[in-house]
This record gives sequence, structure tokens and C-alpha cells, in this order.
Amino acid sequence: MLEKLLRSMKGLLMLALFGAFLLGIFFELLIVLPILWVLDRILGPQPYRMQWTFRILVSLWLFLLRGCGLLKARESKGRPFDGSCVVVSNHPGLFDVLFLIRDVPRMSVMVKQSLARKLPLGPVFRSAGYVLSPDFEQRGPFQCMDEAIEKIHMGYKFMIFPEATRSPKGGLGKFNPGPFMLARLSNVPLQPLFVRNDPPFLPKEDKWYFPPSRVSTLEIEFWEPMAPPEAGQEREFARNLEARYRKALGLTAERNSGLSAEKVEPHAQSPSNLTNAPVGRHPGQGLAHSSSGQMPGKMEQNPLLPAEPLIPQRLRMRLIDSVKRPTQKSLQAETTVTEAWPLNKDGNVSSLICVELVAQAICALSTWRRGEGARPRIGLLVGVKEAEFSYSSIPVMTRLFIQIDELYHVGDYAVFQGKVSSDLAFFCKTIVQVMEPEEEILSKLVTSQGTYSLDKERENGGP
Repeated sequence: MLEKLLRSMKGLLMLALFGAFLLGIFFELLIVLPILWVLDRILGPQPYRMQWTFRILVSLWLFLLRGCGLLKARESKGRPFDGSCVVVSNHPGLFDVLFLIRDVPRMSVMVKQSLARKLPLGPVFRSAGYVLSPDFEQRGPFQCMDEAIEKIHMGYKFMIFPEATRSPKGGLGKFNPGPFMLARLSNVPLQPLFVRNDPPFLPKEDKWYFPPSRVSTLEIEFWEPMAPPEAGQEREFARNLEARYRKALGLTAERNSGLSAEKVEPHAQSPSNLTNAPVGRHPGQGLAHSSSGQMPGKMEQNPLLPAEPLIPQRLRMRLIDSVKRPTQKSLQAETTVTEAWPLNKDGNVSSLICVELVAQAICALSTWRRGEGARPRIGLLVGVKEAEFSYSSIPVMTRLFIQIDELYHVGDYAVFQGKVSSDLAFFCKTIVQVMEPEEEILSKLVTSQGTYSLDKERENGGP
């Protein structure tokens, strides 16, 4: 009871502090931004001016949090990489990013689009050199990636959370490969840092008006900089680094990752051990993987299985490379767009190809359902009920992930939902109708169609 009362009282303090934060926003909008606009006109644009101002206001906010007995920080362990890099971290609480903004100079951050909409922070973020996250309406992930690469080449460190949101209380979310792809495309090192927050101050599940009763202590540890992954290794790199964070949090045993954290000289601007991947304008480029593994004796659900034995398509029409996690109702597939694909024009394949990818994944699931040794059968795509495309084309060398789920079926007729995406973008969502008649029925159908065609030719004077 006493603890709940104390937390409620601290919630009132949080309300007052959020009011002060809102006043700080208006101070920046009405006073700081006009002054900086005049200075930019006189002395030339300089985004570090707003960053400097923002860091002062953030420092004041954190001082108030400490003074109110809410959140304090210990001295950081280690120091960040001096040059441009991609900074990644776990995200245990609501305000840990503010300590990073305060302590790490010349840092750009990927910030949620909702903060710019719900709070009038858009002009402040843009003036400080921050990048807004994609909203999939006016801003897509490719545009955000290009902006982030541009910031890095301007000399910024770029901060992005691999979990994409706050960590679950006492845990860690799944790491996404996007930040590691950004480091590879920018050809800069990764600066991992570890945040320990005890007790967690406003993790994802907690309400802002119900902070912990004890003073929360935050500690930041800068790990050794790491060279970015090779092309196509971003997902595995993310899984291995996630395992390292889990071990640091005491959650699970570390996997045999092979991530030895190649040391990068702390003052090197262009480390020699970085991958020499060119910075392309389309972040989907350069993501080639090779399908791995052999078909096991039993068709297990978790390994990555080659798709070739499961689908009838051959040569340039065999589009999916591998499948995994098949169940009676769903399946995942992976592939890489190549120049040999149909609908390729100037290195970009029409997004209409996504419907064929979904159809081939459905065929693979059908073969898997029939058990080991089953041969793939030809099915019929009898209709596309819905199709939503986010982009008109997909760049060659983009790694694609296909997810299919059966909605319902009646006899040989079934309806599936399919989704096609990459690490950075969602390309297609569709609902298709398929039919897989028995082989003898399909043979009769093909024969009847052929006979009909010959009869029509004879009627028209053909042979």
C-alpha cells in the first residue's frame, strides 16, 4: 500500500516534469529556432547549434529527474568511437536515449514519427539533424535509410535501437537487421553500448504516471567498436549480437556466435577492416544470400530447406530459394531478386512478381503437407481477391521474405493471405484463391483444353 502511494506521488512529479518538458519545447520553437534561423542566414547553416542547445535542455531535464528522486546515472564505462559510426543499444527505459543525447556529441537519432506529430517536435528534430522513422505514407524506409546514410557521411554518429522500441520489462526484444545493414551500406563501424537500468524506469509495460518507488539508477557501458557484417549476413549478425546482450543481462547463455568484436582503432575515420561495400542509393541493393543446407532425411520445421524439391517451377521461373517453419496452415520462404527474373527492367523488377512468389510458397506448403518424398504438383491460381503494393518495383539483389497463411479451404479450393517484405520495406500484401485438383482431373482438364483448341483450329480450316 505504501509503495503504491509513493509511486502515485512520483507520478504527480512526472506530470509536473512533463509540463516543464512541454514548456521547453515551446521555448525551442518560439525563441531558439528563430535565433538559430538568423544565425544560419548570417554565418551559414550549422545543425550542431541546435544539437548543442538541445543537449543543454536535456541536461536540465535529467537534472530535474535526479533532483526529484526519480532517475540518476552513474559515470559511463568506456568511451564511444571518435568518428562516424552506427550506435546500437538495448532500450530498457523511456529516457535512456536522453542520457546518450547528453553525453555523446554530434549524434543523430532515429526518432519515432509519432513524437513529431503528437508533440510539436518536428522542426526541432529536423534542425538538430535527427531522422524521422518511416510512416509508410509520406516517408518510406528507403528514404529514411538514405537520410541516415547522408547524416553518417556528414560526420554524425547515428543512434538506432535494434529492438525498434523499448525492451520488455526485465527482458530484451528481438534485434532487427536494419541497423547492421545501415553500417554496412555506410561502411562505418558499429558502436554497441549496453544500458543497465535498475529498477527499469518506465519500460514498455509501465505507465508514465506510475514510476518505480525506488530511485532508478542507469549505467551505460561502451563496448568495443565492431566492423559491420558482410553483405547478406545482417540477420545472423543481429541474432549473435542479441545473444551477447542477453548474456550481459543474465537472460540466457550466449550462443556460439563467432562475434569476436573485431577491434577498430578508436581514432580511425575509415578503418581498414571494414567491408568495402559501396553506398548505394537504394538500400535494397547488395543483400544477396546463398541458400544453405541440404534436404534432411525428415522434413523438419525449423531448418532452412531448399525450395527446389517442393515446387514444380524450373529455370528462370523458379523464384523462391528456400523455405522454413512450415506448418499445416503457414510457411515462410526466402529468395533474392536476380537480373534473370521476369518483369526486370533496368535492374528493378515489377512488384507484381510478389503474387507469383506467394503462389510458389503455397505450392511448397502443399508438397510439404503430403509428407516426405512427395513430388510437387501443378496447381491453379484462380483469383486474386486483394492486392496491396507499397512500391512499384523491387531492386535486383534485394533479399525478400515471404509469409503465407491459409485462411480457409473447401475441398481442393483454398484461400491464402501472403505478405512479401525485405529487411527494410514491406512490398506486398495479397489474398489469393488457389485450386489443386487431383492429377487425373488436371490431366483431363489439360487434355480437354488441348482437344478444344485442335477442334477450333479444324473448324477454322486448320490442319
